[in-house]
Amino acid sequence: MQPVTHQRHEKPGIGASRQTDGHLFAEQLPEDLLNLPMPPRGAAEAEKEPYIERFNQRAAYRYSRIKAPGADGTTRWEHPVNAGTLRSRQVRRSMRSSKRAPLIELEEGADLSTLTAGADALPMWQRCIFGTAAWWTAMGRRQLVETANSLLHGAVGSLTDVSRGFTKLRDSGRIKLFFFMTLTGYNRWVIRRWQRDHHLLDPSDPEAFLHKPVRRAPRRSRARRYEDLPPPGGAGLAA
Repeated sequence: MQPVTHQRHEKPGIGASRQTDGHLFAEQLPEDLLNLPMPPRGAAEAEKEPYIERFNQRAAYRYSRIKAPGADGTTRWEHPVNAGTLRSRQVRRSMRSSKRAPLIELEEGADLSTLTAGADALPMWQRCIFGTAAWWTAMGRRQLVETANSLLHGAVGSLTDVSRGFTKLRDSGRIKLFFFMTLTGYNRWVIRRWQRDHHLLDPSDPEAFLHKPVRRAPRRSRARRYEDLPPPGGAGLAA
């Protein structure tokens, strides 16, 4: 999922941790990595890379979950120095971790204990940390699925309308049969469109050239309907 604006940024943490964008991070997290901006909407992959790199840097300061939710929904989280995503000379064991892990300086008496979170303590948590390269990969798969769902569930330009009334009028066997045929047609349509966009269809194929110039309908606003009238005050004033 992608948190919206009011769901992002820092929230009250648990113990010595800091919570931002739905995940727990170490209190040693630099301030410049706390509230990170997302790439502009519609940005190219090259434009996203600097933003994603910042999120990847912040991910090293994350708490690692060491216990899945139990019957009561509680989870346990390990400090990044103990988990090996951070290194510190004050903790000799952590220096055995990969050299790619950032090296930090711990203050005397720093709290590295394991945290316990209740069922409602991390409502925005997700397995792929928000904004990282792994999150963008998972989000890309979700967008493909949502695109297919929108074309099958009655959206504008959809291929079918499988609504609640549709399911009431037919038994499950017929619904499965019709839906199977619809999915087959949808898959064929997607494959043909991809082949057409990459110029892989035979030129004799009637669907090989379907790109038509976009022609907008005439504007109906007052400015369009009366733009042929002379401006008030004469041509001299209008210039």
